Amino acid sequence: MPSSLSRSPSQDRRSRRQSRRHMHSPSRARGSRGRSRPPRQHSKSRSTSPSAPPPKRCRFFETAELHRVGAHHARTVNAFANFRAVLIAGYTRDPQRGDDEYTDQENCLLDEYMELCKRLPALHDALTQGGQVEIDNIAAELSSGASNARGTDVKTIKSALVDWGDWDPPYKPKDRHSLGFQHPQFGALLCPATMDWSDSEERLSLQNGTTKVTVEDFGRFFFPNNEPPRVPVDFPETFARSELGVQAGRAIFRGPSSSTGDDPVGHRSGNAQLNNMCEATIPAIAWPLTLVTHAISSNTVFTALSTGGFNYRTFYNNITKSIYGFDAEDRANLLAWWTGRVFGGMEPKMVKATCNGKPRETMLEKLKAATAQRKRAKAAARATGSAPVGASPGGTTPSTSALDD
Repeated sequence: MPSSLSRSPSQDRRSRRQSRRHMHSPSRARGSRGRSRPPRQHSKSRSTSPSAPPPKRCRFFETAELHRVGAHHARTVNAFANFRAVLIAGYTRDPQRGDDEYTDQENCLLDEYMELCKRLPALHDALTQGGQVEIDNIAAELSSGASNARGTDVKTIKSALVDWGDWDPPYKPKDRHSLGFQHPQFGALLCPATMDWSDSEERLSLQNGTTKVTVEDFGRFFFPNNEPPRVPVDFPETFARSELGVQAGRAIFRGPSSSTGDDPVGHRSGNAQLNNMCEATIPAIAWPLTLVTHAISSNTVFTALSTGGFNYRTFYNNITKSIYGFDAEDRANLLAWWTGRVFGGMEPKMVKATCNGKPRETMLEKLKAATAQRKRAKAAARATGSAPVGASPGGTTPSTSALDD
């Protein structure tokens, strides 16, 4: 029988090393008593406090600021904005090309981008330095703010609507099946302006669904006293002059208490005051009308997509396009009417762009200057018959290289 005495010293050393490896293997350590390794200690630099705030997604802006700007953009510029498309369209815009060289959609996206630059003067520089990652991060935070604003406004209007009329039966926002055309008063308000709610046959066709209401149908409440003009050519003179719409606008922009007349000014700072807003915009007219349409309808979900429900995005866009299509005088009259009814008595607070106390040129001003320079160059070229030559401020053209980072 082999004995340990018969093994060489090298064999003994090899045997002891194998025993130590076996003893400290994970399976052995778990199965042996008192020999398990203590938990591995992480260095302090890698530890995180459970109470520490989540890391800021954007390098150049505070999250709360982006949420506020996104919410205001939804209420006053485009309720269903695609912020990523807006940022890319604005950032990659070539100031040496005229508006006529872009599609209407691209020009609309640029308009939205310039509105964002008013609220975020450092936006263009942030996109230049941050590239694609910063575009995605800023767009995500703006979208979050817009989404929160839509949800908040839907709830606000449903809650405030209870006090906006003597509804019989009473308004119950959670009982959607009793609303819409099944409710005598709401049915009269939602009845398409091309139909007559007092006509029993037309009313019944709306109630039983044989007449389908589409995103191109605007309710009678869009007009004063819920009565559209008898002559269609007069529609632009009274369209969107809605009392319910005004109450919804005041609830959104000045606070729910100001929508009833009990507190016309409002004691709390509303969205308009927080964002230095004192004039109506066309989207700020379309948004309250869209919210009221949903609040008094039987639709259970406020959705922007065609998923079997009512497409509120298209409905909202149809309102804005209709008003933009008015001639300049009718459009100006409508904006003045809404400004007086919703924002009356509010004064703007002028905030100037400065750096170390000195005036600073903003990206919006640069864009305007570059656009004006391009137009002058094209006009001069047409006059002389030569090819237009223009240069953007600084002598360079915006590059899309940052988008490829």
